[in-house]
Amino acid sequence: MRDALNVVGREAKRAVTILADRNRAKDEYDQVFSSTARTLEGLYNLAGEPELAAAVRPSQRRPGRTVKQAR
Repeated sequence: MRDALNVVGREAKRAVTILADRNRAKDEYDQVFSSTARTLEGLYNLAGEPELAAAVRPSQRRPGRTVKQAR
């Protein structure tokens, strides 16, 4: 019984660590994606391409996605 509880405790700690790593990676991706998408949006607007700018505009509600993807 004690061995089983130890295994469960180890697995629970491992799950917490994996979840924290996943959340950290997701947050980093969302930040890079949003920065890149905003830069591209601005460049397309400067180039006089509003349709392309709209296609890469990052979503405010759903990080890591464009406005079109979030719909």
